Amino acid sequence: MTRIMTFLLLRSLSWVRAVTSGLKDRRKLGWAAIFLIGVLSGVIFGISTGMPVSNGFAAPAADDVRLRGSARTIMALRTPDAVIPAVPDGLMPVQPKIAIVIDDLGLSWEAFRAVNELPSPVTLSFLPYAGEAQGMIDQVAPGHEVMLHLPMEPLEKTEDAGPGMLKASLSEKALRAQLLENLTSLSGYSGVNNHTGSKFTADPSAMEVVLSELDQRGLFFLDSITTSQPVAARIGQVRGYDVLERNVFLDHDYEHVSAETVKMQLAELEAIARADGYAIGIGHPYKATAEALSEWMGTADVRGFEVVVVRDLLPPEPPQTLASR
Repeated sequence: MTRIMTFLLLRSLSWVRAVTSGLKDRRKLGWAAIFLIGVLSGVIFGISTGMPVSNGFAAPAADDVRLRGSARTIMALRTPDAVIPAVPDGLMPVQPKIAIVIDDLGLSWEAFRAVNELPSPVTLSFLPYAGEAQGMIDQVAPGHEVMLHLPMEPLEKTEDAGPGMLKASLSEKALRAQLLENLTSLSGYSGVNNHTGSKFTADPSAMEVVLSELDQRGLFFLDSITTSQPVAARIGQVRGYDVLERNVFLDHDYEHVSAETVKMQLAELEAIARADGYAIGIGHPYKATAEALSEWMGTADVRGFEVVVVRDLLPPEPPQTLASR
């Protein structure tokens, strides 16, 4: 094989000399000759090593395809953006949850129907002294939640919380009796929130009586936060009671409420939900509030929010074990 290669190389050199001997521009042809010799040497080397000589269109060998495929795969794995790992089950991002509460229900059927027809789950809170409240509760649409809107003593003496108001000055026995009268006036509710109560909800002794009674009945308490010094959440944390707190009033300034002002409050509620994972807004059965909520609920899921009722925000019950019985 070596003799054949030497013979072919010498014959190539002789042919080059013969071709270039009569040409004028020897420098250019000299470079051409060197190139031609290189090509011939490559062909000869290919023959000697058994490598296939391709004309540029033949398909590469099977081993060559496999190796190149493997190289591409390795490069893809090393490139951070090339492979996006799947999120394991149970670790998918959780949608921020928002609960909407409508207070002061039971006094007007028209107001009740407006909020009862809202497209998403909503918590409807009824005054215990309202004569039509139970009839409305019996007609609450599926998916909505019912709460009792418990009258509690305000700081302002001119502010009337209505009949059956709980006062911080009552003895424990009298307070418990007044509380039970309110709680038994309606049925079909899962929790309680305060109607006014800026004075009462800041009193630890009075709130301990209320929260302990609610806990015995399996009811949660939503603090509407009508004072700068609420105590319910702190008591609930110590005692293990189910207590939640309101984040935003949607229409507190009823004299200037409009759909636009409610939307501004809803935007604030969304910001809190994004930051904390959930938020609770309280509104009232005003026409402007119902209109704004209806529009907002129609697009809440598109913006990444889940509209729920208040009880959906309570922590899950711990599993029962033999040790806990």
